[in-house]
Amino acid sequence: MKKLIFAMTLLLSTPIIATENGIFIQGPLEATSVSTESITIPEEKMLEIQNQDISLQGTLEKSDKTLITEFETFELYKYNGIEFLYLPNKIKHLEPKSWFSQKARYKENPSSLDFYMSLETIEIEGLRSFILTGKDGIFVPLDSLNGFLDITLESDTQYKSTFKLNTANDLINIINNTVILNKTDLPIQIDYLNITLKNNSLAETYWQTSSIYPEKNYFLLPTPKDYWGTLIMSIAQDNNLLFENDERYITTQRKLLELKTQYEEQAKILLVKAEQERIMQEQIAEQKRIKAEQERIIAEMFSTEPAVLEKLFPPSIVTGTMRYDYEELKKGQQVEVKMAEKDEAYFVGPDSTSIPWDSISIPLNTLTQYNQATNDQIEAFVNAQGLTSNTSNLVWVDLYRQRTYVFEKVNGQWKLFRNMLCSSGKNITPTIRGTFKTIGYVDSFGWGKGYVCYNAVQFIGEYLIHSILYDEKGEYLLEDRGILGQRSSDGCVRLSPEDAEWFFNNIRWGTTVWVN
Repeated sequence: MKKLIFAMTLLLSTPIIATENGIFIQGPLEATSVSTESITIPEEKMLEIQNQDISLQGTLEKSDKTLITEFETFELYKYNGIEFLYLPNKIKHLEPKSWFSQKARYKENPSSLDFYMSLETIEIEGLRSFILTGKDGIFVPLDSLNGFLDITLESDTQYKSTFKLNTANDLINIINNTVILNKTDLPIQIDYLNITLKNNSLAETYWQTSSIYPEKNYFLLPTPKDYWGTLIMSIAQDNNLLFENDERYITTQRKLLELKTQYEEQAKILLVKAEQERIMQEQIAEQKRIKAEQERIIAEMFSTEPAVLEKLFPPSIVTGTMRYDYEELKKGQQVEVKMAEKDEAYFVGPDSTSIPWDSISIPLNTLTQYNQATNDQIEAFVNAQGLTSNTSNLVWVDLYRQRTYVFEKVNGQWKLFRNMLCSSGKNITPTIRGTFKTIGYVDSFGWGKGYVCYNAVQFIGEYLIHSILYDEKGEYLLEDRGILGQRSSDGCVRLSPEDAEWFFNNIRWGTTVWVN
């Protein structure tokens, strides 16, 4: 009982891994709380998170300022101090100069002020601009309308706008970001910026052209790496300014990118935390699974339920494959091998049909199951078989574990009395399975055959339970004791010299021997 309590205590505090070949104790598994900060995310997953392009998301609010146009006064919306004009989907693809007339016509306001901002842009009269995308339309930065509007702050609550006399597109044509074509009748000079976008950051390089003559081309410098766009800052003729852009445009674009970057950084922190939480939950779930598996294994290790016992003590059946047709048996057919006459014949199938020795292919020796069942399980299983004996003892040869159990009858039940390591027949010469009785006793045999066995007890035909082999003079062990615990005989059941002597002296004639 003390051993049982110790084993259960050990198992309940220790992870157990069950495999086909055994149950292994790995060391204590403590139910500790896991901190997400201590969890390392795999490098590939971290790169996946860091390389994501995450859209800025938020909610605009109604601005306290309005925009006065020649068509109507329009409401504005703001986010982080930037003013926006709302364009419903039905007009956002029209020419910018028609936006205000169409807005005045449809008079649509946004149904929601929620938005997202990706790196998507639109072209507004030569200006490339980020936008905020809403449910039913887009919100365009007011400063991105400078390509065709002059916008001034008239009061604390009103912007006033007028259409510019010229836009950049009226004066020049930029072809494939490579050539500027002068569309006017006089030479012009242009100040422009080459803008690059890298790591959510805008950078610009200032350039100034020499005079570009009418209908002549001016070749721009090659576009730089990470090129985002060309911004025409001003166009002049003989020091007369024809077109000018407001610096607030590029400032607004840069601020929007900064807001997106800040949001993205925070979002990635949350993604990392979420991934850590996911990994932590997986680890907790795995710990719970292991614990449940431990509990299941422990319960099964000590269970005497019939279903558990059937799995613990499977019959050890040798199955061979026919090499060729023989009588009723066909080539490739699998049959149970009951017993063998070495080098002569096999007896197979339910009727123990005799077939030639070379007619069947026998698999390699079955591996021994070294995990032992408890005494209670052994007793419960053997008592469930309904076995009787003419003596007060019962013998069970457990081929699956290569053990021989001896039982005594106590209060009508078989109680385990002795548990001995044994060695049964090889697969090519299997030990016969079934229920038999002890029918003969021989002190020794094998003299003159190159070996000697002692203390042999016969249970059927030439099948005996005896000691492991000695040399031909019977003086020393021919086989090491290590042969015990594996299939190695020609069909007999071998015991250690001490166990064989005990068995010979204590198991009476007529005792039932169950081999399974």
